[in-house]
Amino acid sequence: MGPPLAAMFDNPGRVVVGVLAVAGGFLVGNLLTLVLCRLVAKAAFHTRMNHRLEQALRVLGGIALACLVAWLVFRGGPGWGFGGTGSGEGEGAGGPSPKDTDPSKEARPKVVPKKDEEAILASGVKVTVLRGSAYPKTFRFEGEPEGVDLAAAKEKLRQRKEASTGKLQFMDLLIYRNSTAEGNLLIQDFEEYAHGLGLRTSRQKLDQSLPE
Repeated sequence: MGPPLAAMFDNPGRVVVGVLAVAGGFLVGNLLTLVLCRLVAKAAFHTRMNHRLEQALRVLGGIALACLVAWLVFRGGPGWGFGGTGSGEGEGAGGPSPKDTDPSKEARPKVVPKKDEEAILASGVKVTVLRGSAYPKTFRFEGEPEGVDLAAAKEKLRQRKEASTGKLQFMDLLIYRNSTAEGNLLIQDFEEYAHGLGLRTSRQKLDQSLPE
């Protein structure tokens, strides 16, 4: 038994339906041939066709249509459609394809979007502008007891900037009523240096005097 024939008998229900379709085709072909014979005989000879000839033609017509139905139903194996020989049932049962079950994909870790780096909390430093009489020690950093000159103040500011790892963002100059004059070149020079370090600066004018 060849593979197509064996495949047909894998589904007996379809074989039964196919056989019934072939038998129906024979009957339909027989009846159509009968009608055709009567019409042709009446039109051509104005009488009925010979009974034996008519029966023979009916049998041949039935067989012809039954063969056509059998070819459409059973051609190439168990296929039932007119457009091909497949049964419409794939080998798989609707399960995942090999691509979906690729073990390398299952073992591959999921890529987690990298979180944004923590926001840097900006900090500042306060520097008091001392009295003119304290020159050259014009600047005193917050938390320190004594003032320093311009060069030392620049160095302190640079060191604090580097040690802050980017957190130091601004500098406040505290100017009292008896501080060195606000327009003094020392103050302007110190501010420009802070700007060069990437710091924002502001001048806070206090309505009070520095203690003696």
